[in-house]
Amino acid sequence: MAQLELSIVIPVFDDQKNLDRILAELSANSAGDNWEVIIVDDGSPTPPALGSMPPSHFKICRNESRRGAAHARNVGVQQAQGEFVVLLSVFLKVPQDYISQILGFIETHTFHVAQHLLTKEAGLKADHFQTFLVDQNSRIPNADKNLPIKNTQFGA
Repeated sequence: MAQLELSIVIPVFDDQKNLDRILAELSANSAGDNWEVIIVDDGSPTPPALGSMPPSHFKICRNESRRGAAHARNVGVQQAQGEFVVLLSVFLKVPQDYISQILGFIETHTFHVAQHLLTKEAGLKADHFQTFLVDQNSRIPNADKNLPIKNTQFGA
């Protein structure tokens, strides 16, 4: 395998159906072998599975107890071997050219943090935090009014 350029971290709790969907969408990306997917199970009652023949660059790790999505993302980032890390959520829809878009962006831009929009899969229930992010407009200042925060359909 070539040097990993990209690690995609996806926390999941008790949602095999959407995990299967997003993994199928990521599998449909044919962008070479310099990326990995790290699924972090956040203590699901039934541990999720990657299927009978998962790609070699898909791996799963598990928190024995539920500690929250932020902690699960941190666990995934610690496991990541790619130079760049993308944090996704299991409820997002991934286009077929997603990996090549990300790798193209990496090649053509200098950045410390980048943020992008993906579409929430139709029919998926948004929790209150996700609803709050979706309902916000443009940018909002922090308490000191000196740091704009860009809102997206995915955060934290």
